[in-house]
Amino acid sequence: MKKALTIALALSASIVLGTHRPSAALSPETTMRLDLLKTKEVIEQEEVADFTRIIKEKTSANTDENHHHAVQSLADRVERLAETNEKSIALNSSIQISGLVEAELIASREKDVNETTSSSDLSLATAQLIAKAEVNQYVSGNLTFLYEETNDNDTINIDEAIITLKGDNNNSLYINIGRQYLPFGRFKSHFITDPGTLILGETNDTAVVAGYASEIMDLNIGVFKGTIRENNTGDRINSAVASLSLSIPNTEEDRLSLSCGGSYLSHLTNSDSLEDESIHGTTTDTVGGWSTFISLSYNDRLFLDGEYLGATKDFAIDDFNFSSPENLRPGAWNIEAAARVLEGTEFALRYGASKEAGSLLAQDEYGAALLYNIFQSTNLTIEYLYQKYSDYSSNNQGTVQVAVEF
Repeated sequence: MKKALTIALALSASIVLGTHRPSAALSPETTMRLDLLKTKEVIEQEEVADFTRIIKEKTSANTDENHHHAVQSLADRVERLAETNEKSIALNSSIQISGLVEAELIASREKDVNETTSSSDLSLATAQLIAKAEVNQYVSGNLTFLYEETNDNDTINIDEAIITLKGDNNNSLYINIGRQYLPFGRFKSHFITDPGTLILGETNDTAVVAGYASEIMDLNIGVFKGTIRENNTGDRINSAVASLSLSIPNTEEDRLSLSCGGSYLSHLTNSDSLEDESIHGTTTDTVGGWSTFISLSYNDRLFLDGEYLGATKDFAIDDFNFSSPENLRPGAWNIEAAARVLEGTEFALRYGASKEAGSLLAQDEYGAALLYNIFQSTNLTIEYLYQKYSDYSSNNQGTVQVAVEF
Protein backbone atom coordinates (compact mmCIF):
# COMPACT_ATOMS: atom_id res chain seq x y z
CA MET A 1 0.00 0.00 0.00
CA LYS A 2 2.78 2.37 0.93
CA LYS A 3 4.58 1.50 -2.31
CA ALA A 4 1.48 2.18 -4.40
CA LEU A 5 0.84 5.52 -2.66
CA THR A 6 4.43 6.63 -3.18
CA ILE A 7 4.31 5.71 -6.85
CA ALA A 8 0.97 7.51 -7.32
CA LEU A 9 2.20 10.72 -5.70
CA ALA A 10 5.39 10.72 -7.71
CA LEU A 11 3.56 9.99 -10.95
CA SER A 12 0.97 12.72 -10.31
CA ALA A 13 3.63 15.31 -9.54
CA SER A 14 5.54 14.31 -12.65
CA ILE A 15 2.49 14.64 -14.89
CA VAL A 16 1.51 18.03 -13.41
CA LEU A 17 5.00 19.39 -13.84
CA GLY A 18 5.24 17.88 -17.29
CA THR A 19 2.14 19.66 -18.59
CA HIS A 20 3.95 22.97 -18.44
CA ARG A 21 6.66 21.75 -20.84
CA PRO A 22 6.32 22.61 -24.54
CA SER A 23 7.21 19.01 -25.63
CA ALA A 24 6.54 15.45 -24.44
CA ALA A 25 10.18 14.82 -23.23
CA LEU A 26 10.66 14.00 -19.54
CA SER A 27 11.69 16.90 -17.39
CA PRO A 28 14.83 16.66 -15.21
CA GLU A 29 12.63 16.63 -12.11
CA THR A 30 10.67 13.61 -13.40
CA THR A 31 13.83 11.69 -14.32
CA MET A 32 15.29 12.42 -10.87
CA ARG A 33 12.16 11.10 -9.12
CA LEU A 34 12.20 7.86 -11.14
CA ASP A 35 15.89 7.33 -10.34
CA LEU A 36 15.17 7.95 -6.64
CA LEU A 37 12.34 5.40 -6.64
CA LYS A 38 14.62 2.86 -8.34
CA THR A 39 17.48 3.53 -5.84
CA LYS A 40 15.09 3.05 -2.89
CA GLU A 41 14.02 -0.20 -4.56
CA VAL A 42 10.46 1.02 -4.73
CA ILE A 43 10.28 0.15 -8.42
CA GLU A 44 12.20 -2.15 -10.75
CA GLN A 45 14.03 -1.19 -13.97
CA GLU A 46 11.18 -2.58 -16.08
CA GLU A 47 8.73 -0.37 -14.15
CA VAL A 48 10.91 2.67 -14.83
CA ALA A 49 10.47 2.08 -18.56
CA ASP A 50 6.70 1.62 -18.15
CA PHE A 51 6.33 4.77 -16.03
CA THR A 52 8.42 6.75 -18.53
CA ARG A 53 6.11 5.71 -21.37
CA ILE A 54 2.96 6.50 -19.32
CA ILE A 55 4.24 9.93 -18.27
CA LYS A 56 5.13 10.83 -21.87
CA GLU A 57 1.67 9.79 -23.09
CA LYS A 58 -0.10 11.77 -20.37
CA THR A 59 2.10 14.81 -20.89
CA SER A 60 1.56 14.76 -24.65
CA ALA A 61 -2.24 14.45 -24.26
CA ASN A 62 -2.44 17.30 -21.74
CA THR A 63 -0.22 19.50 -23.87
CA ASP A 64 -2.38 18.97 -26.95
CA GLU A 65 -5.58 19.60 -24.98
CA ASN A 66 -4.25 22.78 -23.37
CA HIS A 67 -3.03 24.00 -26.75
CA HIS A 68 -6.47 23.34 -28.25
CA HIS A 69 -8.20 25.25 -25.45
CA ALA A 70 -5.74 28.12 -25.71
CA VAL A 71 -6.24 28.42 -29.47
CA GLN A 72 -10.01 28.11 -29.10
CA SER A 73 -10.02 30.73 -26.34
CA LEU A 74 -8.02 33.12 -28.50
CA ALA A 75 -10.36 32.52 -31.44
CA ASP A 76 -13.37 33.23 -29.22
CA ARG A 77 -11.80 36.45 -27.99
CA VAL A 78 -11.03 37.57 -31.55
CA GLU A 79 -14.59 36.72 -32.62
CA ARG A 80 -16.07 38.60 -29.66
CA LEU A 81 -13.84 41.58 -30.39
CA ALA A 82 -14.93 41.55 -34.03
CA GLU A 83 -18.59 41.41 -32.98
CA THR A 84 -18.03 44.31 -30.59
CA ASN A 85 -16.35 46.35 -33.31
CA GLU A 86 -19.18 45.58 -35.73
CA LYS A 87 -21.73 46.71 -33.15
CA SER A 88 -19.69 49.86 -32.49
CA ILE A 89 -19.49 50.63 -36.20
CA ALA A 90 -23.22 49.99 -36.55
CA LEU A 91 -23.90 52.23 -33.55
CA ASN A 92 -21.82 55.04 -35.01
CA SER A 93 -23.53 54.78 -38.39
CA SER A 94 -27.11 54.52 -37.09
CA ILE A 95 -27.09 57.12 -34.29
CA GLN A 96 -26.55 60.80 -34.94
CA ILE A 97 -25.83 63.20 -32.07
CA SER A 98 -26.32 66.94 -32.50
CA GLY A 99 -26.75 69.90 -30.22
CA LEU A 100 -27.35 73.61 -29.83
CA VAL A 101 -26.06 76.08 -27.24
CA GLU A 102 -27.32 79.68 -27.12
CA ALA A 103 -26.05 82.32 -24.70
CA GLU A 104 -27.71 85.74 -24.54
CA LEU A 105 -27.20 89.22 -23.16
CA ILE A 106 -30.52 91.07 -22.79
CA ALA A 107 -31.11 94.70 -21.87
CA SER A 108 -34.60 96.22 -21.72
CA ARG A 109 -36.40 99.38 -20.75
CA GLU A 110 -40.04 98.98 -19.76
CA LYS A 111 -42.41 101.91 -19.47
CA ASP A 112 -45.95 102.05 -18.14
CA VAL A 113 -48.27 104.86 -17.10
CA ASN A 114 -46.57 105.19 -13.71
CA GLU A 115 -42.84 104.54 -14.11
CA THR A 116 -39.95 103.46 -16.28
CA THR A 117 -37.68 100.58 -15.27
CA SER A 118 -34.48 99.23 -16.80
CA SER A 119 -33.03 95.75 -16.50
CA SER A 120 -30.31 93.55 -17.97
CA ASP A 121 -29.38 89.90 -17.74
CA LEU A 122 -27.03 87.18 -18.96
CA SER A 123 -28.58 83.80 -19.57
CA LEU A 124 -27.97 80.40 -21.06
CA ALA A 125 -31.06 80.64 -23.23
CA THR A 126 -30.83 77.17 -24.74
CA ALA A 127 -28.85 73.99 -24.23
CA GLN A 128 -30.18 71.23 -26.44
CA LEU A 129 -28.95 67.72 -27.15
CA ILE A 130 -30.55 65.57 -29.86
CA ALA A 131 -30.03 61.86 -30.52
CA LYS A 132 -31.50 60.32 -33.67
CA ALA A 133 -31.33 56.61 -34.38
CA GLU A 134 -32.17 54.65 -37.52
CA VAL A 135 -33.11 51.35 -35.90
CA ASN A 136 -33.91 49.70 -39.22
CA GLN A 137 -35.47 50.51 -42.58
CA TYR A 138 -38.90 51.06 -41.04
CA VAL A 139 -38.24 52.37 -37.52
CA SER A 140 -36.35 55.37 -36.20
CA GLY A 141 -36.20 57.20 -32.89
CA ASN A 142 -35.58 60.76 -31.78
CA LEU A 143 -34.71 61.88 -28.24
CA THR A 144 -34.20 65.56 -27.39
CA PHE A 145 -33.05 66.99 -24.07
CA LEU A 146 -33.63 70.70 -23.48
CA TYR A 147 -32.47 73.18 -20.85
CA GLU A 148 -33.69 76.78 -20.80
CA GLU A 149 -32.56 79.09 -18.03
CA THR A 150 -35.53 80.85 -16.45
CA ASN A 151 -36.33 82.27 -13.04
CA ASP A 152 -38.72 79.46 -12.09
CA ASN A 153 -37.13 76.51 -13.88
CA ASP A 154 -33.59 75.17 -13.70
CA THR A 155 -34.05 71.60 -14.87
CA ILE A 156 -33.24 69.53 -17.94
CA ASN A 157 -36.40 68.30 -19.65
CA ILE A 158 -37.18 65.67 -22.25
CA ASP A 159 -38.38 67.98 -24.99
CA GLU A 160 -39.12 65.27 -27.54
CA ALA A 161 -39.15 61.47 -27.48
CA ILE A 162 -40.52 60.10 -30.74
CA ILE A 163 -40.80 56.69 -32.36
CA THR A 164 -41.27 56.99 -36.12
CA LEU A 165 -42.73 54.17 -38.18
CA LYS A 166 -42.35 54.61 -41.92
CA GLY A 167 -42.65 52.75 -45.19
CA ASP A 168 -39.91 51.90 -47.64
CA ASN A 169 -38.38 54.34 -50.10
CA ASN A 170 -41.44 54.08 -52.34
CA ASN A 171 -43.88 54.85 -49.51
CA SER A 172 -44.22 58.38 -48.11
CA LEU A 173 -46.48 57.49 -45.19
CA TYR A 174 -45.23 57.74 -41.60
CA ILE A 175 -46.48 57.73 -38.00
CA ASN A 176 -44.89 59.66 -35.13
CA ILE A 177 -45.63 58.31 -31.64
CA GLY A 178 -44.49 60.03 -28.44
CA ARG A 179 -43.82 63.46 -27.02
CA GLN A 180 -43.51 65.94 -29.86
CA TYR A 181 -44.29 69.40 -31.19
CA LEU A 182 -47.66 69.11 -32.86
CA PRO A 183 -48.01 70.23 -36.49
CA PHE A 184 -49.98 73.37 -35.60
CA GLY A 185 -48.51 76.64 -36.84
CA ARG A 186 -45.39 77.30 -38.91
CA PHE A 187 -43.48 79.76 -36.68
CA LYS A 188 -40.67 80.48 -39.14
CA SER A 189 -38.54 83.40 -37.93
CA HIS A 190 -35.17 85.09 -38.45
CA PHE A 191 -35.22 86.63 -34.95
CA ILE A 192 -34.03 85.58 -31.51
CA THR A 193 -37.31 86.46 -29.77
CA ASP A 194 -40.23 84.17 -30.54
CA PRO A 195 -43.02 85.68 -32.65
CA GLY A 196 -46.48 86.12 -31.14
CA THR A 197 -47.86 83.30 -33.27
CA LEU A 198 -45.49 80.83 -31.60
CA ILE A 199 -46.21 82.15 -28.11
CA LEU A 200 -49.94 81.71 -28.65
CA GLY A 201 -49.99 78.41 -30.52
CA GLU A 202 -46.92 76.23 -29.89
CA THR A 203 -48.06 72.87 -28.49
CA ASN A 204 -45.80 70.15 -27.10
CA ASP A 205 -47.52 66.99 -25.90
CA THR A 206 -47.62 63.20 -26.16
CA ALA A 207 -49.48 62.35 -29.34
CA VAL A 208 -49.93 60.01 -32.27
CA VAL A 209 -49.54 61.82 -35.59
CA ALA A 210 -49.86 60.17 -39.00
CA GLY A 211 -48.49 61.90 -42.06
CA TYR A 212 -47.79 61.80 -45.75
CA ALA A 213 -44.78 63.67 -47.11
CA SER A 214 -43.69 64.28 -50.67
CA GLU A 215 -41.63 66.88 -52.48
CA ILE A 216 -44.60 69.24 -52.80
CA MET A 217 -46.97 68.24 -49.98
CA ASP A 218 -46.91 67.43 -46.27
CA LEU A 219 -50.18 66.26 -44.70
CA ASN A 220 -50.59 65.46 -40.98
CA ILE A 221 -53.42 64.38 -38.71
CA GLY A 222 -53.15 63.34 -35.07
CA VAL A 223 -54.73 63.04 -31.64
CA PHE A 224 -53.55 63.69 -28.09
CA LYS A 225 -54.83 64.09 -24.55
CA GLY A 226 -54.45 67.70 -23.47
CA THR A 227 -54.15 68.83 -19.87
CA ILE A 228 -57.04 71.30 -20.16
CA ARG A 229 -60.48 69.87 -20.86
CA GLU A 230 -64.03 71.14 -21.14
CA ASN A 231 -66.18 71.17 -17.99
CA ASN A 232 -68.12 67.98 -17.23
CA THR A 233 -66.17 65.84 -19.68
CA GLY A 234 -64.37 62.61 -18.88
CA ASP A 235 -60.65 61.95 -18.54
CA ARG A 236 -59.99 60.92 -22.12
CA ILE A 237 -58.22 61.84 -25.35
CA ASN A 238 -59.78 65.19 -26.12
CA SER A 239 -57.79 66.98 -28.82
CA ALA A 240 -57.05 66.58 -32.51
CA VAL A 241 -54.68 68.34 -34.89
CA ALA A 242 -54.43 68.53 -38.66
CA SER A 243 -52.15 70.40 -41.05
CA LEU A 244 -51.42 70.72 -44.74
CA SER A 245 -48.50 72.49 -46.39
CA LEU A 246 -47.65 72.81 -50.08
CA SER A 247 -44.23 73.65 -51.49
CA ILE A 248 -42.99 74.67 -54.91
CA PRO A 249 -39.20 74.24 -54.82
CA ASN A 250 -37.05 76.50 -56.94
CA THR A 251 -35.22 75.33 -60.05
CA GLU A 252 -32.19 76.58 -61.93
CA GLU A 253 -34.49 78.36 -64.38
CA ASP A 254 -36.92 79.72 -61.78
CA ARG A 255 -35.17 80.85 -58.59
CA LEU A 256 -38.41 81.68 -56.79
CA SER A 257 -39.66 79.15 -54.23
CA LEU A 258 -43.03 79.20 -52.49
CA SER A 259 -44.60 77.32 -49.60
CA CYS A 260 -47.99 77.84 -47.99
CA GLY A 261 -50.42 75.98 -45.81
CA GLY A 262 -52.73 75.88 -42.85
CA SER A 263 -53.42 73.92 -39.69
CA TYR A 264 -56.18 73.32 -37.15
CA LEU A 265 -56.13 72.46 -33.43
CA SER A 266 -59.43 71.34 -31.94
CA HIS A 267 -58.61 72.59 -28.41
CA LEU A 268 -56.47 75.75 -28.50
CA THR A 269 -56.46 75.88 -24.69
CA ASN A 270 -53.94 73.02 -24.75
CA SER A 271 -51.24 75.15 -26.36
CA ASP A 272 -48.32 75.57 -23.97
CA SER A 273 -48.95 79.25 -23.17
CA LEU A 274 -52.72 79.00 -22.72
CA GLU A 275 -52.28 75.99 -20.43
CA ASP A 276 -50.15 78.20 -18.18
CA GLU A 277 -52.74 81.01 -18.32
CA SER A 278 -55.69 78.76 -17.45
CA ILE A 279 -57.44 79.69 -14.19
CA HIS A 280 -59.43 76.54 -13.41
CA GLY A 281 -57.70 73.86 -15.47
CA THR A 282 -60.92 73.50 -17.46
CA THR A 283 -62.85 75.60 -19.97
CA THR A 284 -66.53 76.42 -20.27
CA ASP A 285 -66.50 75.43 -23.94
CA THR A 286 -64.11 73.78 -26.37
CA VAL A 287 -62.51 76.45 -28.56
CA GLY A 288 -60.40 75.49 -31.54
CA GLY A 289 -57.53 77.33 -33.20
CA TRP A 290 -56.46 77.79 -36.80
CA SER A 291 -53.43 79.14 -38.60
CA THR A 292 -52.27 79.93 -42.10
CA PHE A 293 -48.87 80.89 -43.51
CA ILE A 294 -47.02 81.77 -46.68
CA SER A 295 -43.25 81.83 -47.31
CA LEU A 296 -41.42 83.17 -50.35
CA SER A 297 -37.73 83.12 -51.17
CA TYR A 298 -35.74 84.22 -54.19
CA ASN A 299 -32.37 82.74 -55.04
CA ASP A 300 -32.03 81.72 -51.40
CA ARG A 301 -31.07 85.33 -50.62
CA LEU A 302 -34.37 87.22 -50.25
CA PHE A 303 -37.09 85.99 -47.90
CA LEU A 304 -40.65 87.01 -47.03
CA ASP A 305 -42.71 85.15 -44.41
CA GLY A 306 -46.19 85.81 -43.06
CA GLU A 307 -48.42 83.91 -40.64
CA TYR A 308 -51.68 84.28 -38.72
CA LEU A 309 -52.84 82.14 -35.79
CA GLY A 310 -55.91 82.57 -33.61
CA ALA A 311 -58.97 81.15 -31.86
CA THR A 312 -62.03 80.17 -33.86
CA LYS A 313 -64.49 81.71 -31.36
CA ASP A 314 -64.67 83.46 -27.99
CA PHE A 315 -63.44 81.90 -24.75
CA ALA A 316 -65.36 82.43 -21.51
CA ILE A 317 -64.39 85.52 -19.55
CA ASP A 318 -63.08 83.44 -16.61
CA ASP A 319 -61.01 80.93 -18.62
CA PHE A 320 -57.64 82.78 -18.55
CA ASN A 321 -55.72 85.25 -16.45
CA PHE A 322 -55.66 87.80 -19.29
CA SER A 323 -59.36 87.44 -20.15
CA SER A 324 -61.66 90.47 -20.08
CA PRO A 325 -64.68 91.61 -22.10
CA GLU A 326 -62.19 92.93 -24.67
CA ASN A 327 -59.92 89.87 -24.63
CA LEU A 328 -61.94 86.76 -25.44
CA ARG A 329 -60.74 85.63 -28.88
CA PRO A 330 -56.94 85.93 -29.00
CA GLY A 331 -55.10 86.04 -32.31
CA ALA A 332 -51.61 86.97 -33.53
CA TRP A 333 -49.80 87.58 -36.79
CA ASN A 334 -46.18 87.97 -37.77
CA ILE A 335 -44.54 89.31 -40.95
CA GLU A 336 -40.79 89.17 -41.57
CA ALA A 337 -38.58 90.18 -44.49
CA ALA A 338 -34.92 89.18 -44.66
CA ALA A 339 -32.00 89.56 -47.04
CA ARG A 340 -28.65 87.80 -47.19
CA VAL A 341 -26.68 90.92 -48.06
CA LEU A 342 -23.22 89.32 -47.87
CA GLU A 343 -22.01 85.76 -47.58
CA GLY A 344 -22.67 84.76 -43.97
CA THR A 345 -24.54 87.98 -43.15
CA GLU A 346 -28.33 88.36 -42.94
CA PHE A 347 -30.49 91.37 -42.12
CA ALA A 348 -34.17 91.01 -41.13
CA LEU A 349 -37.16 93.21 -40.27
CA ARG A 350 -40.28 92.23 -38.33
CA TYR A 351 -43.77 93.51 -37.80
CA GLY A 352 -45.94 91.56 -35.40
CA ALA A 353 -49.28 92.25 -33.79
CA SER A 354 -52.06 90.67 -31.77
CA LYS A 355 -55.70 91.17 -30.89
CA GLU A 356 -57.70 90.35 -27.78
CA ALA A 357 -54.65 88.82 -26.08
CA GLY A 358 -54.34 91.25 -23.17
CA SER A 359 -50.97 91.16 -21.44
CA LEU A 360 -50.06 87.80 -23.00
CA LEU A 361 -48.87 89.33 -26.30
CA ALA A 362 -47.68 92.71 -27.52
CA GLN A 363 -50.39 94.56 -29.41
CA ASP A 364 -47.76 95.86 -31.84
CA GLU A 365 -44.16 94.78 -32.31
CA TYR A 366 -41.43 96.21 -34.53
CA GLY A 367 -37.96 94.77 -34.81
CA ALA A 368 -34.67 94.51 -36.66
CA ALA A 369 -32.04 91.78 -36.49
CA LEU A 370 -28.54 91.28 -37.88
CA LEU A 371 -27.06 87.80 -38.06
CA TYR A 372 -23.39 87.17 -38.78
CA ASN A 373 -21.82 83.76 -39.29
CA ILE A 374 -18.59 84.12 -37.26
CA PHE A 375 -17.30 80.62 -37.92
CA GLN A 376 -18.76 77.42 -39.25
CA SER A 377 -21.89 76.56 -37.20
CA THR A 378 -21.28 79.63 -35.00
CA ASN A 379 -23.56 82.67 -35.30
CA LEU A 380 -23.70 86.08 -33.69
CA THR A 381 -27.12 87.78 -33.75
CA ILE A 382 -27.97 91.31 -32.64
CA GLU A 383 -31.67 92.12 -32.24
CA TYR A 384 -33.74 95.16 -31.34
CA LEU A 385 -37.48 95.07 -30.57
CA TYR A 386 -40.05 97.70 -29.69
CA GLN A 387 -43.23 96.28 -28.15
CA LYS A 388 -46.43 98.13 -27.31
CA TYR A 389 -49.20 96.58 -25.18
CA SER A 390 -52.94 97.19 -24.92
CA ASP A 391 -52.56 98.67 -21.41
CA TYR A 392 -50.37 101.48 -22.89
CA SER A 393 -47.15 100.03 -21.53
CA SER A 394 -44.16 99.53 -23.82
CA ASN A 395 -40.82 97.77 -23.93
CA ASN A 396 -37.56 98.59 -25.73
CA GLN A 397 -35.37 95.51 -25.78
CA GLY A 398 -31.95 94.68 -27.17
CA THR A 399 -30.51 91.17 -27.33
CA VAL A 400 -27.10 89.82 -28.32
CA GLN A 401 -26.88 86.09 -28.86
CA VAL A 402 -24.04 83.69 -29.61
CA ALA A 403 -25.22 80.31 -30.91
CA VAL A 404 -23.19 77.17 -31.63
CA GLU A 405 -24.55 74.11 -33.42
CA PHE A 406 -22.74 70.78 -33.50
